[in-house]
Amino acid sequence: MRRSLAIAALLASTCLTPCKAAAGPLVPFFYGLSAALSGSAAAAATASILGGAYASGLAVGTFLTGALGRVVLSVGLSYLSQRLGRTKTAPPSSRMGNFAEAVSYQEFVLGMVRKGGPTGFQGRSSITDPVSGTSGRKRHYSPILAAHPIDGIETHYIGEAEVSLDADGLVTTEPLDGFYRVRPFLGQAGQVADEALVASFPEVTSSFDFAGLAGAHIWSLRANDEDLPDVYPQGRPAAYAPVLRGFNLVYDPRDDTLKFTRNAALCLAAFFVDYLGFDYTAADWADVAIEADACDVLVEKRGGAMIPAWRLDAILSDEQDYEDQRANLGIACDALFFEKPNGNPGFFVGRWIPPTVVLTERDCLSLEWAEGTSGSGRVSEVACRYIEPANGWREAVSGAYVVDEDGRQNREEPEIYAISDHNQAFRVNIRIAKVKTATATLRATLKPRGQLLRCERFFQFSHAVFGDHYMEIGELARNGHLWEVTATTVLPEDFDQAVADIEPEPPAFAKIVSDDTVPDLTGFTGEAQAGGAVKYRWTLPGDDSLQRQVRTRETGTDDWIVIDVPSTQSFQVVSGLAETVAYEAQGRNRTPSGRVSTNWSPSPVNLTTVRASSVAPAAVASFSVTVTMSDATADITASSDANHAGTRIYRATDSTDFANAALQRTEYHSPSSTASWDDAALAPGPYSYWAEPVNNAGKPGPKTGPVTITVT
Repeated sequence: MRRSLAIAALLASTCLTPCKAAAGPLVPFFYGLSAALSGSAAAAATASILGGAYASGLAVGTFLTGALGRVVLSVGLSYLSQRLGRTKTAPPSSRMGNFAEAVSYQEFVLGMVRKGGPTGFQGRSSITDPVSGTSGRKRHYSPILAAHPIDGIETHYIGEAEVSLDADGLVTTEPLDGFYRVRPFLGQAGQVADEALVASFPEVTSSFDFAGLAGAHIWSLRANDEDLPDVYPQGRPAAYAPVLRGFNLVYDPRDDTLKFTRNAALCLAAFFVDYLGFDYTAADWADVAIEADACDVLVEKRGGAMIPAWRLDAILSDEQDYEDQRANLGIACDALFFEKPNGNPGFFVGRWIPPTVVLTERDCLSLEWAEGTSGSGRVSEVACRYIEPANGWREAVSGAYVVDEDGRQNREEPEIYAISDHNQAFRVNIRIAKVKTATATLRATLKPRGQLLRCERFFQFSHAVFGDHYMEIGELARNGHLWEVTATTVLPEDFDQAVADIEPEPPAFAKIVSDDTVPDLTGFTGEAQAGGAVKYRWTLPGDDSLQRQVRTRETGTDDWIVIDVPSTQSFQVVSGLAETVAYEAQGRNRTPSGRVSTNWSPSPVNLTTVRASSVAPAAVASFSVTVTMSDATADITASSDANHAGTRIYRATDSTDFANAALQRTEYHSPSSTASWDDAALAPGPYSYWAEPVNNAGKPGPKTGPVTITVT
């Protein structure tokens, strides 16, 4: 016998180990406990969550409807569509972020969906990644995608960018290549703690294995100013919201295997057994196999492609009401749900089944026969909101099934987010429209013979006045010894799956390409000034919002010094340059958000030779170095000497001898002013720093130092 799956609970933003939960006998599918009538999934699951596991033996009890003593035993499309319209469903795109909360709802994924999830871990480190060898300061975060094992990741998304990964998990798609590493974990047996986290954080041990949970360990590398606008356009690491292949332990009775599947019938059975905790028998599984075969029947889409008739791609969350979950899943595959005599739920997926039960007016104690709908309540067209993969797996509105082009417009747009194919959405549109515009609706109280409708979807109704009709059950209830049924007229052709010839064009989503080009800077020239300086000029562009950047370096060296220039300034004086030395320089435009010109100008570079100056400045007034974790900060106060133009900062590792020091940075600042420089991501050990003032020509004054620090 198929056993219910025990699901891990995500209790907080840490790594937890799941516990097994036994599936005990449950209350009937619809009748349930009266105490849970208005409860959400979260309320029903509270006790088991606090206990540390998602209890698959949970007594749900949210399927009871009607007055005391009235037990609903079947609900069909008309009932489900009404239920679906009562509450506003959160769009799946709202789940595509990564957020940090102390406690988060558990999420269960059937089929294939795109989603993010709560952050189970986050922190920063400067340790070299032990797998990829990437050095530099990184932000680590671990979003949880599902509270159960999954089959895998179909497509990786960093923000809205679809990306590829190499064997080490490094993103290889420009411009994010090298700035992100993604290591999915699938919640399957044998899952271990991520070695990069263990190496980077002493608090993270081998017990942080996120056992039973699915998600990803991610780091994002700190970018320099030039790369920042392209890598982190929002100024921070982007959310990871991939397309994932969900729950991978769905039972298929046809081959007696556990697998990942999008087959609607198998997913519905997993919803009942693995999510709600019902204990299916061999007979129940035999019925599931029949429905699974019906789901696998191929149907033709517009354009000629063939797809299985019914698939489900859904996210179930504990804050949702169970009846809302059931309605969303059921309407997506045109299902009818019913309670079996053994108390287990059964279902039929959308298809015509010739009826075997015939009822007449003699079987009715009372009946109401309402023919047609008219006026403002009549539906003119149906176009559901579904998930469109071509829209980044976000919501879209399907092509409409039009009932009445000339009548009063009354368009319905039900939200059916368990559908991710336009053809399936359109077929459901047809069925909803057919039910809402049925020839007639029957409401009847039946004699005991009404029990024949239990576990049925269709029946024939014969009446001396109203005639003979096929009827589809919308709701069947038992009230004592009597039976109450609501049904609508139906035709076999209403279930025709061959709709490719009338299926409208799916919504088209053209990617909008914005012109973010920043113009190159023009008219860039340099002119040597007295006192070891160069004055650079350029032509101001027509866009007043643009700023400038000037970079300069001594000819024959590799490292540029980049200077930001305000938008209103048409020149920049660079001081403290070495005497009689030629300097290369270029400029470019820059937006306030950090986007820059494609090219530095001019090309080749401007070349200017600095004039000589002979008066050295006095020593700096003060110089100190402080340590914060692996970063050192040098603070300088210049002397009041008018010859002071800047300060050179030197550093030696594990030595106080200046002969072992190397120039790290030149800070340009005026007499009596202060300057600060961060020496980031230092390895553990002792360091010595010196400060050397320079004049406009780069002539040095007396050194101050060494100032010694130790990084632990």
